[in-house]
Amino acid sequence: MLYAHINEKTAGSKLLLRDFELRLNDGEKLGFIGRNGTGKTTLFRILLGLDNDFDGKLDIPKSAITMATMQEHHGIDGISTLDYITSRLPKFSELKHIIDTYPMTMGENTRMQTVFADALQDFSDKGYYDVENEIQSLLSSYQLDHDVLSRDFSSLSGGQKRLIDLVSIQIGTPTIALLDEPTNHMDYIAKEVFIDWLKSTSCSCIVISHDRDVLQVVDRIIELRDYSSHSFNGNYDAYLVQNSVRTVGQMQSFEKTEKRIENIKEQIRYAKIKA
Repeated sequence: MLYAHINEKTAGSKLLLRDFELRLNDGEKLGFIGRNGTGKTTLFRILLGLDNDFDGKLDIPKSAITMATMQEHHGIDGISTLDYITSRLPKFSELKHIIDTYPMTMGENTRMQTVFADALQDFSDKGYYDVENEIQSLLSSYQLDHDVLSRDFSSLSGGQKRLIDLVSIQIGTPTIALLDEPTNHMDYIAKEVFIDWLKSTSCSCIVISHDRDVLQVVDRIIELRDYSSHSFNGNYDAYLVQNSVRTVGQMQSFEKTEKRIENIKEQIRYAKIKA
């Protein structure tokens, strides 16, 4: 579904990623963890095509639809929240334009009639005729008042904007969802709604999160450490077990190396005495 290999990515003089590899399988839920400032959000920008200044390779099928929660929402003024949501839905604006304008211009044009009929069918298949009711239902689940739909999107708080992005993704049903700290500012009720969706959705997801409740329902965890990726099968509990085993193994290896060095030093001392 998605493959990235980044030989090197820097921000100014700071190295962020080196020999970094990421694979995302169809329908897989992948948790992405790492210390703050190590390059997690930068990787999302690369996957979204917003940052091409890197040495490496990115493969995403042309047919894939990628949607993401946004850390920042700049340049979005004078648009209602409802219009913001529908503008993010795959093909919504294009299909709506055809449905609204073609009846006035297509006449007996067979090609335009075919495009119009296809647009009607696609619009229906995507559930867009009932989209506002679906949005309101999700808003209720996340305990947001329906009046936010008529408000200017730029007037919403950061937490509200994050929830609106999630609503867009849940209705848009993309092929790939990139979720950056989705449960920040959520209460436990909203978080439960999100986790239920994450467990049930068929789309492939990469979730940057420090929330253990979220990481407990993923299929695999990628840790960004020392500029590279380290993959652990299973959820967060499995990651902790695998990490502890690796740490013990490293400690044992270190102790063996120390003993080997001490033996070599002893042999050298013995050889000097004999000499």
